[in-house]
Amino acid sequence: MAGAAASWKLFPSHLTGDITAASESALIRSGVDLNATVLKVAHHGSLTSTSPAFVARTTPLVDVISVGADNRYGHPSDQVLARLAGDLVVRTDQQGDITISTDGQHLWLDAQRNAPPSPAAD
Repeated sequence: MAGAAASWKLFPSHLTGDITAASESALIRSGVDLNATVLKVAHHGSLTSTSPAFVARTTPLVDVISVGADNRYGHPSDQVLARLAGDLVVRTDQQGDITISTDGQHLWLDAQRNAPPSPAAD
């Protein structure tokens, strides 16, 4: 199981890499606190990850999707985007390089391009 968790004071994050739904299920079963302010969406937003159960358990406010523009795999999946409805979703194919910073009390999001982050599709 790949991936990492990071936290600085009030802002827990999950850096999921390419974990699959099976790995997400194992994390849920482990009983570890999965609550996260920031979720790096696994495997470029493919259907193999970011399961409804994992999203419900992590309750992220900001979802970061690292994905190439017009990629041949169709990532991110529309179904995954629907699972993230209500969150702030930022994507490297739309915003370019994304930097999230915190001082432990405030969270800042900077993007290379001026394309606005958008809520996930309902």
